[in-house]
Amino acid sequence: IAGLWWFRSSTWTEDVGPLGPEADYRRRLMRRNIFDIIRAKKADVEYDQKDLRVNLFEAGAGKKDFLSMDEDVDPRIFQAVYDKLLSHHSYVSQKFADQLEQQKEETEAILREALNIRDELLLKLSDALDKQDDADSDAIRHRQRLEVLMGHLYRKRDALIDAWKGLYTEAKEMGALERFRAARERERRGSLESVRSVQSPSALKRQHANAALAQKQKGQLAIEAMASARTAEALRGLMGRLATCENDAERKAMIEQFEEQMKGLQIELNEAQNQELDELKRKYEEQENKLMDARQQLQMAQQKQTSAEQKLAVDRAALNARQDGDREALAQDGAAEQNKLLA
Repeated sequence: IAGLWWFRSSTWTEDVGPLGPEADYRRRLMRRNIFDIIRAKKADVEYDQKDLRVNLFEAGAGKKDFLSMDEDVDPRIFQAVYDKLLSHHSYVSQKFADQLEQQKEETEAILREALNIRDELLLKLSDALDKQDDADSDAIRHRQRLEVLMGHLYRKRDALIDAWKGLYTEAKEMGALERFRAARERERRGSLESVRSVQSPSALKRQHANAALAQKQKGQLAIEAMASARTAEALRGLMGRLATCENDAERKAMIEQFEEQMKGLQIELNEAQNQELDELKRKYEEQENKLMDARQQLQMAQQKQTSAEQKLAVDRAALNARQDGDREALAQDGAAEQNKLLA
């Protein structure tokens, strides 16, 4: 009886669990099942009052408490109801167990998938951290390399500035010396000795060598000043771009581009120096040719002067000999005239 009461007042169904607002449907379903059992059992024991009890329930007597019936009920009916309750309880328990097992399997599958996803995420995170460490190492290495390069460039710039100052001072001194030599050369052009001293091969060679050295230093000074200006401008541009760039790959590309630019500038500087040296060599060869021509002309002039001096000496010797002969002849004539007078 207590089990039947629980079965009647339970909120669970045989399929889907609690009904909630459909409790009337539950009671009708339970009543129909009980009536089927009661009719079957009453047919077995030839219960005469079956129609009366069925009519009472179908006429609305089912709304009364099932335990309030005063009629005697066959114990086999309660046994059948109890068996039905046990069967229903076993069925519901099995349903709950199946549903719990299914939920457990789904939960384990979800957990396995979550663990796999977590492992993949951990692997990706580890790879990302390794890449970040590599990127940080590359950034530190490039930053150190850039600092070394900048220090080298600053030292080179300072050396170029010092060299430019020294060359500028030396060029001023050489310019003053050249002006002094030019003034002395203009003063000496009046006499043959000054011409010889100025046009002498050693003096011309020294003069040409000094002029070539001054021209070479002047060209190197201009080339190094141009290279220093271009290097400083490129370095300022690189520092400005690196200050605004946060991508390590772009910073690396900028540094490599700057290195290529410095290599190109060094190549241009070497080419300019080679061109300057070739030009100085050409001018020096021209001056050497002019010096050779001047030397040949000087040798020819010296040969002519020597020939003229030799001819003058011969003429002077002949004149002296003729004068000596004339004096001897006059002396002999004077002696003859004096002898005639004495006689």
